[in-house]
Amino acid sequence: MTILSNNANMLIRWTLGTTLGPFVGFVFLFSYLAYDSYKWTIIVPMGFIVIGILLGIGQWVVLRTHLINVWTWIPLTAIGFILGVFIGLFSGNWINIDGWNPSIPVAVGASMGIFQWPVFSKQVRRSIWWIPASIISWTIGLGIPLVVFDLTTSEHIWSNYLLILYGASLGLLWGILVGLISGIFLIFLISKSVSKRNSG
Repeated sequence: MTILSNNANMLIRWTLGTTLGPFVGFVFLFSYLAYDSYKWTIIVPMGFIVIGILLGIGQWVVLRTHLINVWTWIPLTAIGFILGVFIGLFSGNWINIDGWNPSIPVAVGASMGIFQWPVFSKQVRRSIWWIPASIISWTIGLGIPLVVFDLTTSEHIWSNYLLILYGASLGLLWGILVGLISGIFLIFLISKSVSKRNSG
């Protein structure tokens, strides 16, 4: 019962940590977009950077209580997320399904999994499975909010406040889905870890 309770606690904390970046980042981005006529400027890439850094910090807070020397998770997560977003956006010139670019969630999941894997490699058994786990988590967790965004924004004219609320809701949905799915994989891998210490 204690193991089940600990796993549930870890899953909740991981999901909350994963939700931090998308929620804050989307509120930031949609606040800007609401008041600047949807112009693509340096602010949007900055929003992606904010999301990547906060993702890394939020998840690091959880990992540091289970593994040692995981501070590199923060920069590696930020780099992996930002690189994945831009790879996805760039590849969208060739991959397009009814106006939607499915390569973004796949690219983000793959990029983050590859960049995050070295943190696990020496402490977690079968850590290589984190890469496909990341791809699955992000493909589903980010893919669903992107589909929702694609299906809803073209049909409505949003007021500024509703647009910001809409962005916050998408950020929450994104973070919760990715957090829950990846958290389940994480708990399985951590339970098999070679080294488990309460320090970071």
